[in-house]
Amino acid sequence: MATLTSTRTHNTHTHTAVMLNAASAMDAAILVVAANEECPRPQTAEHLAAADLMNLGRYVVIQNKVDLVSEEDARKSYLDIRGFTQSTGAEVIYLN
Repeated sequence: MATLTSTRTHNTHTHTAVMLNAASAMDAAILVVAANEECPRPQTAEHLAAADLMNLGRYVVIQNKVDLVSEEDARKSYLDIRGFTQSTGAEVIYLN
C-alpha cells in the first residue's frame, strides 16, 4: 500500500505540517528530482530533511526528465543528486 502526499501551497508552515503529518504513517520515502533543474532546490532539501527527521530509513531516489537534457548534463545532475542524497544510502534511479 502506498500513501502519496502533495500540497499545492507556497505557505511553508502549512506545507511542512501536512508533509510531517502524512510522514508519520510512512515506512519509506520516494524522492523525485528532475534532471533539468538544479539540485537541491529548496523544497527538495525540505522534503529530505523531513524524511530524515521521521527516521524513515528507506528511500527510493528517482532522477526524471533525463530526456530533456544532454547526456553530459544528465550525468552532472545525477552526480549532484547522488551527492545530495548520499546520507540516505539509496541508489539514484533515472527515468526518461
